[in-house]
Amino acid sequence: MKDVMTTLLNTDETNFESILIENEELIMEPLLDDDAVMDEDSIYDVGMNREERFERYESVMLERERKVVNKNVENILRAMREFVLSRRP
Repeated sequence: MKDVMTTLLNTDETNFESILIENEELIMEPLLDDDAVMDEDSIYDVGMNREERFERYESVMLERERKVVNKNVENILRAMREFVLSRRP
């Protein structure tokens, strides 16, 4: 995921969508795959269902957007949030 963020930081906002689509499987796996292995620093709790993971993702991303000071990072977080939520089942 760090590679995706780095790529987004180093590109123009007009390329966000194509980069997110290229990395869709990686981005969506923790939300859609009930058996996805979560890192220690995951925002998701063990046992969360899909809807709970989407709700947590949305709330965490909104909070990160509110706290960020760099406008470019805020735009990236917003684009990621909108991308993920547009794929919500």
